Amino acid sequence: MDRAHASGSGDEMFVFPSLEVYNSSGLLVYTSTNSTRNVKMLQNLSDGLRHFQPVPAEMPLVKLVEAFPEFQAREEELLRGHHPAVVSVDLAGCEGCSIQAEALDAMKGELREQSFNLLLIHVRQP
Repeated sequence: MDRAHASGSGDEMFVFPSLEVYNSSGLLVYTSTNSTRNVKMLQNLSDGLRHFQPVPAEMPLVKLVEAFPEFQAREEELLRGHHPAVVSVDLAGCEGCSIQAEALDAMKGELREQSFNLLLIHVRQP
């Protein structure tokens, strides 16, 4: 899969930018709101997820997919293949978000080669 997009309605709570990485079992193994750390994570993701342990008590990918109608419509496709996933949350005009978005664009081909699902959540300002 290339990308799936969703929009926040304003009812959700977000910190910008946010990056989450889920392993092939749908368990969260990385989460951060630091754009510099997130860019480094994306650049080193080719080393594989085997070095990452699941983050205890965090929402599994299936719950995140079910929380957004745009993702929910593609739930079977997103979860059936048991592919790792990168989830990026951004806000227009957010400098850290644009840094993270540029890194994601640069890594798009490599992520696709490694069979990552890329889920993008764009939040609009109220």
